[in-house]
Amino acid sequence: MDKNIDESIRKPRRSKGTPFFKQRNYYALGFLGLSAITAVLFEFWGQSKKLKNSLLEGKFDYPVELKERIIRQKWSNDPGMTSILKTLDEKKEQEQYPKKQSYFVEMLQKVPDL
Repeated sequence: MDKNIDESIRKPRRSKGTPFFKQRNYYALGFLGLSAITAVLFEFWGQSKKLKNSLLEGKFDYPVELKERIIRQKWSNDPGMTSILKTLDEKKEQEQYPKKQSYFVEMLQKVPDL
């Protein structure tokens, strides 16, 4: 070290051990403490139990039709997804109107097992 440099005037190169470092820790501990107290109060609040029950019952869930519409809007911008949308439509139609089985298969299903 150079004797001409006064160590008392120099700025510290690390924040550890400085008053700001201790003050920062106090602010962080205070914030964490207030967060914990708020969380505990919310857990024991009666209205929060009603909210949790309604969430479990699915009161705030989107309907299936709306979910499908949102997904379709996201996918419609991508030209590669058009084939996937077509296959989804075909599957939905097949679920609504199942294929009629052939006469031979129906006959086999009617015959009791021996």
